[in-house]
Amino acid sequence: MPSRKEAPKGAARKGGEAKGAPAGRATFAPPRLGPKTLALIAGLAAGALYLPALQYGWVWDDALLGPAHGAGGAAAEGFRPLLGLLQRGEWLLGAGNPALFHLTNLLAHAVGTWLFFLLATSLGASAGVAFLTSLLFGAHPVHVESVAFISGRAAMLATVFSLAALLAARTPALLSPEGGRSRAIVWAYVLFAAAALTHEAALVTPFILAGLDRWGPVRVGSASRRAHYAGFLAIGIAAFALRFAFPGTAPAPLAERGLPEGRSVQAILASAGEYLNMMAWPSPLNAVRSLTPEAAASAGPLLTLLVAIALLGAFVWWRRGDPAARVGALILALGLLPILPYPGWWSPYAAERLAYLPSVGFVLLVAALLAALRDSLRGARSVVAATAFVAAGLAAYATLGRIPVWRDNVSLLQSSAAASPHDPEPYLELAAHHAAMGDPAAALAALDHAIARDPNREESYSRRALVLGTLGRWAEAEVSARRATELAPRSAEAWANLGDALAQQGKAAEAVSASRRAVEIDSTRAPLWYNLGVSLAAQQDVAGAARAYERALGLDSTDVGAWNNLGAIYGGMGRLEEAKHAYAKAVEIEPASLQARMNLALAYLRLGDRERAAEQRKVIQRMDAAAARQLSEFFQESDPKGAPAAPRR
Repeated sequence: MPSRKEAPKGAARKGGEAKGAPAGRATFAPPRLGPKTLALIAGLAAGALYLPALQYGWVWDDALLGPAHGAGGAAAEGFRPLLGLLQRGEWLLGAGNPALFHLTNLLAHAVGTWLFFLLATSLGASAGVAFLTSLLFGAHPVHVESVAFISGRAAMLATVFSLAALLAARTPALLSPEGGRSRAIVWAYVLFAAAALTHEAALVTPFILAGLDRWGPVRVGSASRRAHYAGFLAIGIAAFALRFAFPGTAPAPLAERGLPEGRSVQAILASAGEYLNMMAWPSPLNAVRSLTPEAAASAGPLLTLLVAIALLGAFVWWRRGDPAARVGALILALGLLPILPYPGWWSPYAAERLAYLPSVGFVLLVAALLAALRDSLRGARSVVAATAFVAAGLAAYATLGRIPVWRDNVSLLQSSAAASPHDPEPYLELAAHHAAMGDPAAALAALDHAIARDPNREESYSRRALVLGTLGRWAEAEVSARRATELAPRSAEAWANLGDALAQQGKAAEAVSASRRAVEIDSTRAPLWYNLGVSLAAQQDVAGAARAYERALGLDSTDVGAWNNLGAIYGGMGRLEEAKHAYAKAVEIEPASLQARMNLALAYLRLGDRERAAEQRKVIQRMDAAAARQLSEFFQESDPKGAPAAPRR
């Protein structure tokens, strides 16, 4: 490009223009700010937007990365060693404070926005266009889940490494005819390896590099780049193979990823359409978005995808001379490929946390559109610039409205429920959270909302029966459990819940029948045998109850309740040594169980071993003085063959 002559200092001005300035030329950026400064401002603005997230705690799956593992945890899913290493370091450095994790996300997003600016200018965008579109990229609401959600960081971090690798691989020295022999490519390899070992979304980076070389501002000959491409592909193949070979990385079934079984092709197409939709117009945030079988069976998602592809194709053809349009379409398309929900893959249905790399391509297309408007509306360039700036401001406003969603689980799930008024899933998750927090009334209200949205879902009624049981409303629990068995006659959990509700109401015969039905359906689950033992004990079938508890313990030898109840059954049958052993196992598994220690002390008394009973009394004294006084009364008033404590239900 020929150099331009600058106007001499002190030149006279007419109408606010310097003499000698190119006619009709305008700039989007303040003239005193260079590209490096603009890139820095865009990155800082993107990071500052997420400052409120620094105060947030462990929300949703974030607990998998910290408190649940005590040493920083590991990657939430599969083989992502660099991500796991980063998170362990953050845990140790920050002493378990989630603020450090959020700060890392904020900084990564700021760097990602800065790298976007560099990529846009490398594709020929002016500093002004790159600045405005970088502001839009940093403020895009589709990034909230990636930045404000600690567990949603993987694809974002991988994209940051991937962009850095692409820019490192396209320095002037490496693009020269002799660049194939330059050792500087090693830095690009290292960055790409970091990306591939952080999230599989980065595996398309080698193909993006090839597209940049072919469709960038200057076409790079493949002969000088073959060694570079081979190195990138080798790293990608190795990361891909490790991902599949690493133990414990088997993908979840479609049903567990928010997708209907038997609708794989429809799910892929619908997910692609949803991603394209969220790029242009993000829907209200829904952390548990799913695809219903009805939506998968309709033609709507496919039609949406076809229309979006047609519009994108028409735009790229119109702007085919603009490298930002060509490369933007390539990154958008390739960025979608590894995040679609294929069978045997890891991706869920249209998760916004995975959209970071495709959004790079989308905003590059916006840059191409902005450049087209600048060229077409030469007399209104300031209006175009102001409109773009307002669009970035509106995006920032939408992002600020979304960030509080991630403050805690309740706000997140309430927002998810509001975002999908016909989807019961957010309310089921909200009910589980309230139940875990010890608020059964709130859990029941959430389940009623779930049932109102889908009255034919067995899971809602089964959970409702459990919650009603914690409230002691056993008659209502029975009604809910019966409805669950009607909707899903092969649901072992539904039958077990019905058996429990019946047993609690003294309907022993019906309880045994329901509990037997549960173990007939699934004999591999210890809680189902435990429930059968409770029902049989209520029917005075002590031998059958003992066998049921023994089966439960054969499947799960750590069940304190089963050991305690089995001890009570053995004691009632006069098998005192076995009763003592059962209570001792319960105490061994759960030393803080007051009931198990009381029963063990009473078993020692019945066996005449007052010394060991006294040892247990000393421990109980430290745990509960009132219980210790009650035990002392047994020492004084009961003979060693007194009755054991009642079994725990």
